[in-house]
Amino acid sequence: MQMKKYLILLVLAVVCCSTVQAQRYYIPRYKKQKEAREYEHFRSERKFTVTLGASFDMNLGVQNYINLENDDAAVTYDQKPKLPAATTTLGVGYRLSNNFVAGIEAGYSFSNGNHIIPAYGAFKWYYGKEKHPHRVRWFNYLNLGPQFNTSGKYHTIGALAAAGGGIRLLMAGSLRMDLYAGYRMSLNRPKVNASGTYDVPASAVTYHQYMHGIQVGLNIMMF
Repeated sequence: MQMKKYLILLVLAVVCCSTVQAQRYYIPRYKKQKEAREYEHFRSERKFTVTLGASFDMNLGVQNYINLENDDAAVTYDQKPKLPAATTTLGVGYRLSNNFVAGIEAGYSFSNGNHIIPAYGAFKWYYGKEKHPHRVRWFNYLNLGPQFNTSGKYHTIGALAAAGGGIRLLMAGSLRMDLYAGYRMSLNRPKVNASGTYDVPASAVTYHQYMHGIQVGLNIMMF
């Protein structure tokens, strides 16, 4: 009987030691972590970029300012919004840093029967690192420069300014695209009717027309 008790205790001791030893050498299984991927939103080997763009401008209103020579008072009046404008552009940019790109964009715009050639400086500031963990990268933009009217109703040289924000999308493969939206204002200078007899000559009249609205568009990086 005494021998049987010793035998049971010995078996229990061996089982406990085996369990402790197994726990000591047990290697837990961890779930394989997904490898972090970084996306290049610019081609690192190139500083210059060429883009093809298109935009749509929804005009919100038109303000007219007429000044007469030797007259401090100005005539101002508003017009109803004109028809939307559609614009296509070709741009060349230079990457000054990992976040800042400056360049020139020029193209063709059709608005309310007028044919306009915009040519302006384009500046973009991209947020985040050069190699981004996501396919999307935010940016702000500023466009500023002249535009040239080909219609006989306006003087040739006008101006435009636009500012807003958008996202850089890295699509399948190497396709990179900028989608943006912002506020746009343009300046035109209508010609004064010089026919007939008036108290003030046409040369003494300064006529400025400001048009403003919302702009949405996209730029596709060609190379």
